[in-house]
Amino acid sequence: MTLDVLVMEPDGSAGPTALVIALHGRGANRHDLVPLAQALALERVRYLFAEAPLSVPGSQDGRQWYEFGADHGSGVRHSRVLLNQLIDLQSQKFNTPAERIALLGFSQGAVMVLDVGLQRTPHPAALVAMSGYLFEGENIAQRSSAGFPEVLLVHGTEDTVIPVEASRLAQGVLVELGAKVQLYEVTMGHQINMSALVAVRAFLQRTLHL
Repeated sequence: MTLDVLVMEPDGSAGPTALVIALHGRGANRHDLVPLAQALALERVRYLFAEAPLSVPGSQDGRQWYEFGADHGSGVRHSRVLLNQLIDLQSQKFNTPAERIALLGFSQGAVMVLDVGLQRTPHPAALVAMSGYLFEGENIAQRSSAGFPEVLLVHGTEDTVIPVEASRLAQGVLVELGAKVQLYEVTMGHQINMSALVAVRAFLQRTLHL
């Protein structure tokens, strides 16, 4: 199985120098984060929007990276395999080295960004995890042998879907492992507002040398 993707090329005549792979949240699809990428207005960035492999019951177009429930770990692991295959394929297709790649995700997409991005060898330049949490954080040190990418965690202090404590816990685990991580807390719910976008844009500009 391969994941469906949507590719968005940068405006202008200058070719892209970096690749941002964006992962949507539960109930959305590969088109969901296109407006976010447009709002970031980063020059010379090629965006790749990946679509989760699982349908959402009762939703015509909604997708999910894993199902909720006691066995959600099997879904995370399955999507992990598919995403690693996707990153390998697309980085070769576009001739983009790991140090010019960032992974960005919201909610379930943020969970997958952290899970995949913290374990890849070589690791990407940067991870942006918005309103997510760290899956099996206790095992990350055992599964990563090449250090860690720089990480930006963004979370709303009024989030009732995934409480901000999830990102605070993730920050603590990653700092203890020696990763360079920043937590940006915003007064918002389970969403992405303009303040969050400003922080994400500055982070990607710096880590991707844009």
